[in-house]
Amino acid sequence: MRIQRRRTELDDLIGAGRFRSEQVKHAINDALNREEVDKLLTCILNEPLKYRNRAVAILSYYRHIRAGHIASFLRVSHSSVDEWTRAFAQRGCQTLLPVKSQYCKAKDKIYRDAVFEILHAPPSAHGINRTTWRLPDIHSVMAKQGLPIARTNIRKIIKDSGYGYRKARKVLTSNDPNYHEILENITSILHNLGPKEKFFSIDEYGPFAIKIQGGRSLVPIGPPPDRAAIST
Repeated sequence: MRIQRRRTELDDLIGAGRFRSEQVKHAINDALNREEVDKLLTCILNEPLKYRNRAVAILSYYRHIRAGHIASFLRVSHSSVDEWTRAFAQRGCQTLLPVKSQYCKAKDKIYRDAVFEILHAPPSAHGINRTTWRLPDIHSVMAKQGLPIARTNIRKIIKDSGYGYRKARKVLTSNDPNYHEILENITSILHNLGPKEKFFSIDEYGPFAIKIQGGRSLVPIGPPPDRAAIST
């Protein structure tokens, strides 16, 4: 009968949603304060089994139910129950129950502003012998500025702001000052070709020139940028 009564008490704790914290606090003879009882009951109602077991074990222990009965009911080891109750006695709910942290460096304005302040300056301004930024470089500069942050958070800051690394598209352009006028003339001819007409053009083989070629750059997400050009 004694074991059955203990099992009933444990069943009552599992179904703690039926009780108010005042009732549970009274049942454990005020061994815990109101805040601790509220945290434990909330854990029983909302958290995964791992944390529910801990909360039930602690409330049961302070209800003077033997650790052996608690372990048998929860199907955990006797040593686990002893460890949970000892940790609770020393540090309270802090190490036993999940800690809900809303802070994220990727959403912190200080870190976001620092990332874009770095991106808006050339790498050479920070002693890096490169012409474009890499994620490891940004990570290193942030750490030197006393703002350590994970690379995944830097990537998230950039992505959440609508930017991404895209490869530049190569397009044909001309150095001719009358380029646009000529282009409009050619476009007009092509638009007005008759069904029996053909269009072809002849151009001389021009000189070679060294030009900046396309690469990767940090730009708003959308069509690839026209960064590089091939001289005609």
